[in-house]
Amino acid sequence: MKIAIANLEEGEHEYQFDFVRTDVELEEGYGYDYPIHLEVRLTKMGDEYLVRGELRTRANLICDRCAEPYVAEIEDQMLILYTLSGKVIPPEEEAQYEEVRRINPGDMEIDIGDDVRQTLILALPWKRLCSPECRGLCPRCGANLNVEPCRCAEPVVDPRWEALKKLLES
Repeated sequence: MKIAIANLEEGEHEYQFDFVRTDVELEEGYGYDYPIHLEVRLTKMGDEYLVRGELRTRANLICDRCAEPYVAEIEDQMLILYTLSGKVIPPEEEAQYEEVRRINPGDMEIDIGDDVRQTLILALPWKRLCSPECRGLCPRCGANLNVEPCRCAEPVVDPRWEALKKLLES
């Protein structure tokens, strides 16, 4: 996924990319089985190129609570500064960007494929839930509590709490 920078005028330039996960060498296991849309605003500032990107897609995931498959809407942003390899950037300025990439003075294009792949991987939710109200699985009988009630005959009390249970019953 490359953007030509040779003879690019100063200022802001907009690009749109529609692609699939294999275009950025993303493995199948991440669940990105739908088309991916990327809007990029590239700002040329002398010998620096600021890339702002917004990704939108969907992913096939497995719920962490009930183990059912679901489709998640994925949206994320990226902010990357591409600068000449020999240029020194003060640490406080570098901290403004997610990444700072070095390019050679003779480069004719910027390849944003690695950064897009990394953004897609990091955009996946840490806690994957089919819905915020997901009740999960019963830890004893394995029933999906979103679909059916627990099949356990009677509740099992942790033996460490048995004495407290007897006190409450009397």
